[in-house]
Amino acid sequence: LERVRLGRLLQQFVAIDSTRDTFTIDSVESDNEFVNGHVRLTLRSDRVDRFDDGSCAILDYKSGTKKRLLNREGEPQEYQLFVYAAATSIPVSALLLVNVDSREINLDGAGHRGMARSLAACQRTNCQGLRDAFRR
Repeated sequence: LERVRLGRLLQQFVAIDSTRDTFTIDSVESDNEFVNGHVRLTLRSDRVDRFDDGSCAILDYKSGTKKRLLNREGEPQEYQLFVYAAATSIPVSALLLVNVDSREINLDGAGHRGMARSLAACQRTNCQGLRDAFRR
């Protein structure tokens, strides 16, 4: 029974991923470092997807209670992905939380690249602008 449930969740996620624009999975559980003044953080991103234009989407998998990347005003609510974006030299065109619970997979993100069809209800904003604001 558990195997069937997990199989359905996996099929749901693959179906969502397949509706996105063309991308390749660039890295999974990759280490990075954020340095700003005297602050140094060791980071590990769950997944980074690369698009044909060289930009990337950073994905973070969450289990349990659904998380939202931005609040209703478009301000960051979950900062982890923005820290990851600030730590990379790759242009970031999308940030995506992949919420997984026992019944469903739910996505929430910001950006524009490769997510328009699969994240129609997602709040969108300029990830580069948010990343730059976070660095300040």
